[in-house]
Amino acid sequence: MIPSYTGISVRLTPAQFQKFKECVAASTCRTNAEYARKLILGKPVRGRVYNASLDILIEELVALRRELATLAGNPALSPQEKVHLNNTLALIQNKIDQIADRVCKSKL
Repeated sequence: MIPSYTGISVRLTPAQFQKFKECVAASTCRTNAEYARKLILGKPVRGRVYNASLDILIEELVALRRELATLAGNPALSPQEKVHLNNTLALIQNKIDQIADRVCKSKL
């Protein structure tokens, strides 16, 4: 059985519509209709938050990863130093991946 939908029309001033569009853009809703439906039905609307400090952290971690990879390829290191550095690099890489996973999960 195909569900039957009923529509609602709402008239807004240009200023009200602009405010509505800003609210939709700041939410996780993909469409105006989804946002309006949640408001009308009293369902929670999740917002998006931009975290600049998190972006800075990620950039620093990427730079650290690159630098450590460069160090690991240094031909002046002894075999023992290379093994130790590669083990340390693997541990750091694992921690970076864990942080990235937490960040991705917290954004959902």
